[in-house]
Amino acid sequence: MRDITDRKRVEDLLQLSEERYRTMVDSIGEGIGFVNTEEQFEFANRAAERIFGVGPGELVGIKLDQLLPVDQYNLIQKETDKRVQGDNSIYEFEIIRPDGEKRTVLITAVAKTDQEGRFLGTYGVFSDITERKKTETELQNLNLAIYNTQEVVFMTDTEGTINYINPEFTKMYGYTAEEVVGKVTPRILNSGIYNKEYFKAFWDTLFTKQGIPKSEYLNKHKDGKLIHVEGSANPILDNNGDIIGFLGIQKDITQRKQAEEELRLIKAKLDLALQSSGMGVWQYNIIENKRDFDNQSCSLLGIDPGKFRGSAEEFFALVHPDDQKKVSVALKKNHRTACSIPVGVSGYLDGWQYSLHLSPGQVID
Repeated sequence: MRDITDRKRVEDLLQLSEERYRTMVDSIGEGIGFVNTEEQFEFANRAAERIFGVGPGELVGIKLDQLLPVDQYNLIQKETDKRVQGDNSIYEFEIIRPDGEKRTVLITAVAKTDQEGRFLGTYGVFSDITERKKTETELQNLNLAIYNTQEVVFMTDTEGTINYINPEFTKMYGYTAEEVVGKVTPRILNSGIYNKEYFKAFWDTLFTKQGIPKSEYLNKHKDGKLIHVEGSANPILDNNGDIIGFLGIQKDITQRKQAEEELRLIKAKLDLALQSSGMGVWQYNIIENKRDFDNQSCSLLGIDPGKFRGSAEEFFALVHPDDQKKVSVALKKNHRTACSIPVGVSGYLDGWQYSLHLSPGQVID
């Protein structure tokens, strides 16, 4: 009788121990399972069942080839061959859940052997890394885009020390990553034109978690030359909304500014030449159906530049009724051929009849 009692006590303790073990294993967030030499599950905790998309107790008895694409099952078998040789491994593979959803799983695989060292199967610890892989892919794509963009991109920590630059930064300013990352602040780009109040307002805005809108300013190249820059700056926030750094995006607009200045000078010279010759210039925007007259043309036509909107009605009001059809036909032909067609017309100037010689310019897109 005592032997039966002792055996019952041992069985109860073993059952209690197994229940505690099972509870502990099922409470672990990572999947734990065991597959035999046929790649068939003999044990799986609840986390493993969730990862593979099956209900409680449904994973036991299922072979891996029922859950994996052919190429992924072949990968598993190659890894199993390593464990037969006594090697453990950590690797990734893709599964297909019963509902058709694909997931990426990271496994740490350890061989189970008997006392003679014969391979009996594999213990696996599984982690679903699908979301992590998506994030990694997005970050890789973002890094690739930043690396190859034609705009300067750089980041700083909260103290303003530069901790990242893309290749365009080096191309535009002459500084390499080795020269600036972790060593200097954007002050090295200071052209010396702006005062302390300008920079104080700049940083005060960023530290209030507001961005600096795109604007134009002058920065300095490593060799000392000034660069016209168009750029913006924004704080970088973590998931709690706290500032962890700052992002700057810039592009070199020096050539554009030079072209604008050259155009301004050409226009000034043209205006002076037209004033000296007594000629005026006008142009017609087909898309907006609007005519634009320079000051000399407005003076010749006797119209107020501040009130003239350039509409068809206003324009043809300047043309003598006998010539309106001729002007309309000529302008339409001009639109089709995009060439200059001189048209002699007469119009009105403060009640006095006069003649004009209109030479429409090229079509404006």
